[in-house]
Amino acid sequence: MALTIVQVETVLIRRVGALFTAVGLDGTTIDGNNPDLVDPVGASIRNLGGSVTTITNVVDADLAGIVETDYDELLDVAELRALQSAHSAATTLINTAIGPRKEELSSIANSLAKLIEQKQKQTEELYGYGLRPLESGLLELDFAEHDQDNVDELGW
Repeated sequence: MALTIVQVETVLIRRVGALFTAVGLDGTTIDGNNPDLVDPVGASIRNLGGSVTTITNVVDADLAGIVETDYDELLDVAELRALQSAHSAATTLINTAIGPRKEELSSIANSLAKLIEQKQKQTEELYGYGLRPLESGLLELDFAEHDQDNVDELGW
């Protein structure tokens, strides 16, 4: 059975829903139309070598090429991207104080930065995400021994 966008959103909302809600993003919708999860899911699909029909609307067909052995990578990379989105939203939050009530909303951004660092390290270790692939090639230096007597005669 192929993975669906609703399934992906369900897992991601379980992982980051509370954080999304805290920073003003949609931390509850799991009907396949969560606008705040489109970018994380789309980026994760592209990271796995897939493509999306439209960058602003990921659909079930976009997930069709993802094999079951790549589900964890898809979800982990999408979670990392979702945390980065939440961090961007959290940086706009300010601390407020009304009478005795005080909200330190800027601490959310600091916590998210730590979570992102941990998730980034995990995805690098498990999948090599974020690391440049190794490349190999052939380097020709064109060194050769020349008959020095011949070279001197020609004036080289």
